[in-house]
Amino acid sequence: MIVVLDCNIWVSLTINSQIDFIADLSDNGIIIASCNILREEIADVLIRPKLSKFISKSDANKVILLHDLVTFIYPIGKIPQVVKDKKTTIYLH
Repeated sequence: MIVVLDCNIWVSLTINSQIDFIADLSDNGIIIASCNILREEIADVLIRPKLSKFISKSDANKVILLHDLVTFIYPIGKIPQVVKDKKTTIYLH
């Protein structure tokens, strides 16, 4: 099984000291898909000043290291628009 964990999941698990959940997924054969854009977003959000009372810089760095260790990075490519809303762009490899 391949799963994508969005930024909110990474941040919520970090704040709630449950980040081991992600390692458990990987240890149980679940492939965690990601991309460089998602990695950058996670790194950016984890070090935001408003989260500093919940997430130390050290913990943020550990989460990014975990991300790098357990995720399979997929390149992102643009695909044709699949919805009528012109403001919505969908990316997929």
